[in-house]
Amino acid sequence: MAEHRLHPYAPADAEKAILDVILARRMRASVLAPDLFSDPAWDLLLILFLARLRRQRMTTGQLTRETGVSPRTADRWLDALDRHGLLRRRPDPAGDMRNALVELSPGGASAMQQWLEAWIKSQSNAGSDNRVIDLLTRLQQDNE
Repeated sequence: MAEHRLHPYAPADAEKAILDVILARRMRASVLAPDLFSDPAWDLLLILFLARLRRQRMTTGQLTRETGVSPRTADRWLDALDRHGLLRRRPDPAGDMRNALVELSPGGASAMQQWLEAWIKSQSNAGSDNRVIDLLTRLQQDNE
Protein backbone atom coordinates (compact mmCIF):
# COMPACT_ATOMS: atom_id res chain seq x y z
CA MET A 1 0.00 0.00 0.00
CA ALA A 2 1.41 3.37 -0.98
CA GLU A 3 1.71 5.56 2.07
CA HIS A 4 0.15 9.01 2.06
CA ARG A 5 1.93 11.68 4.06
CA LEU A 6 -0.58 13.67 6.04
CA HIS A 7 -0.04 17.42 6.28
CA PRO A 8 0.82 18.45 9.85
CA TYR A 9 -2.45 20.34 10.07
CA ALA A 10 -5.78 19.18 8.74
CA PRO A 11 -7.91 21.30 6.45
CA ALA A 12 -11.10 22.23 8.26
CA ASP A 13 -13.05 20.54 5.48
CA ALA A 14 -11.37 17.17 6.16
CA GLU A 15 -12.21 17.42 9.86
CA LYS A 16 -15.79 18.37 9.00
CA ALA A 17 -16.12 15.40 6.66
CA ILE A 18 -15.03 12.99 9.41
CA LEU A 19 -17.33 14.67 11.94
CA ASP A 20 -20.21 14.34 9.46
CA VAL A 21 -19.60 10.59 9.19
CA ILE A 22 -19.41 10.21 12.98
CA LEU A 23 -22.56 12.30 13.44
CA ALA A 24 -24.43 10.26 10.81
CA ARG A 25 -23.45 7.04 12.62
CA ARG A 26 -24.64 8.48 15.95
CA MET A 27 -27.92 9.72 14.45
CA ARG A 28 -28.51 6.26 12.97
CA ALA A 29 -27.91 4.70 16.40
CA SER A 30 -30.39 7.12 18.00
CA VAL A 31 -33.14 6.18 15.54
CA LEU A 32 -32.49 2.48 15.01
CA ALA A 33 -31.35 -0.14 17.49
CA PRO A 34 -27.61 0.52 17.89
CA ASP A 35 -26.80 -3.20 18.09
CA LEU A 36 -28.08 -3.65 14.53
CA PHE A 37 -25.10 -1.70 13.20
CA SER A 38 -22.37 -2.40 15.71
CA ASP A 39 -18.98 -1.78 14.13
CA PRO A 40 -16.53 -1.02 16.95
CA ALA A 41 -13.40 -1.28 14.79
CA TRP A 42 -14.69 1.37 12.37
CA ASP A 43 -15.78 3.65 15.22
CA LEU A 44 -12.32 3.37 16.79
CA LEU A 45 -10.61 4.13 13.47
CA LEU A 46 -12.82 7.18 12.85
CA ILE A 47 -12.07 8.64 16.28
CA LEU A 48 -8.34 7.94 15.90
CA PHE A 49 -8.32 9.57 12.45
CA LEU A 50 -10.13 12.62 13.81
CA ALA A 51 -7.61 12.82 16.67
CA ARG A 52 -4.77 12.67 14.15
CA LEU A 53 -6.31 15.47 12.10
CA ARG A 54 -6.63 17.55 15.27
CA ARG A 55 -3.13 16.55 16.42
CA GLN A 56 -4.59 15.21 19.66
CA ARG A 57 -3.39 12.29 21.75
CA MET A 58 -5.90 9.57 22.60
CA THR A 59 -5.87 7.09 25.46
CA THR A 60 -7.77 3.84 25.54
CA GLY A 61 -10.10 5.42 28.11
CA GLN A 62 -10.83 8.39 25.85
CA LEU A 63 -11.50 6.03 22.95
CA THR A 64 -14.03 4.02 24.93
CA ARG A 65 -15.83 7.19 26.01
CA GLU A 66 -15.83 8.72 22.51
CA THR A 67 -17.06 5.55 20.79
CA GLY A 68 -19.36 4.22 23.51
CA VAL A 69 -17.61 0.85 23.19
CA SER A 70 -17.04 -1.10 26.39
CA PRO A 71 -13.41 -1.28 27.57
CA ARG A 72 -13.33 -5.04 27.00
CA THR A 73 -14.69 -4.72 23.45
CA ALA A 74 -12.35 -1.82 22.73
CA ASP A 75 -9.33 -3.85 23.90
CA ARG A 76 -10.32 -6.78 21.71
CA TRP A 77 -10.73 -4.56 18.64
CA LEU A 78 -7.60 -2.54 19.38
CA ASP A 79 -5.68 -5.84 19.48
CA ALA A 80 -7.14 -6.78 16.07
CA LEU A 81 -6.36 -3.36 14.56
CA ASP A 82 -2.84 -3.60 15.99
CA ARG A 83 -2.35 -7.05 14.42
CA HIS A 84 -3.38 -5.58 11.07
CA GLY A 85 -0.82 -2.81 11.48
CA LEU A 86 -3.40 0.00 11.58
CA LEU A 87 -2.50 1.45 14.97
CA ARG A 88 0.19 1.73 17.62
CA ARG A 89 -0.16 1.64 21.39
CA ARG A 90 2.33 3.12 23.84
CA PRO A 91 2.35 3.27 27.62
CA ASP A 92 0.80 6.37 29.15
CA PRO A 93 3.65 8.79 30.05
CA ALA A 94 1.79 9.51 33.30
CA GLY A 95 2.45 5.89 34.24
CA ASP A 96 -1.14 4.61 34.15
CA MET A 97 -0.58 1.11 32.74
CA ARG A 98 -4.34 0.65 32.16
CA ASN A 99 -4.56 3.69 29.91
CA ALA A 100 -2.23 3.33 26.94
CA LEU A 101 -1.85 6.03 24.29
CA VAL A 102 -3.27 4.92 20.96
CA GLU A 103 -2.64 6.38 17.52
CA LEU A 104 -2.97 5.36 13.90
CA SER A 105 0.16 3.81 12.46
CA PRO A 106 1.54 5.38 9.26
CA GLY A 107 -0.20 2.59 7.31
CA GLY A 108 -3.44 3.13 9.22
CA ALA A 109 -3.30 6.89 8.59
CA SER A 110 -2.66 6.26 4.90
CA ALA A 111 -5.60 3.86 4.67
CA MET A 112 -7.93 6.33 6.40
CA GLN A 113 -6.70 9.14 4.14
CA GLN A 114 -7.45 7.00 1.08
CA TRP A 115 -10.88 6.19 2.46
CA LEU A 116 -11.60 9.88 3.13
CA GLU A 117 -10.64 10.84 -0.41
CA ALA A 118 -12.82 8.07 -1.89
CA TRP A 119 -15.73 8.92 0.42
CA ILE A 120 -15.65 12.61 -0.49
CA LYS A 121 -15.54 11.77 -4.19
CA SER A 122 -18.54 9.47 -3.80
CA GLN A 123 -20.78 12.15 -2.32
CA SER A 124 -23.48 13.59 -4.52
CA ASN A 125 -22.40 16.54 -6.62
CA ALA A 126 -18.78 15.91 -5.69
CA GLY A 127 -17.66 16.31 -9.27
CA SER A 128 -19.26 19.73 -9.64
CA ASP A 129 -18.58 21.14 -6.17
CA ASN A 130 -15.48 23.34 -6.33
CA ARG A 131 -14.99 23.16 -2.53
CA VAL A 132 -14.67 19.37 -2.69
CA ILE A 133 -12.34 19.55 -5.68
CA ASP A 134 -10.31 22.16 -3.77
CA LEU A 135 -10.09 19.90 -0.70
CA LEU A 136 -9.06 16.86 -2.70
CA THR A 137 -6.43 18.88 -4.55
CA ARG A 138 -5.01 20.18 -1.26
CA LEU A 139 -5.00 16.71 0.28
CA GLN A 140 -3.23 15.29 -2.77
CA GLN A 141 -0.63 18.08 -2.72
CA ASP A 142 -0.06 17.52 0.99
CA ASN A 143 0.55 13.84 0.31
CA GLU A 144 3.18 14.31 -2.39
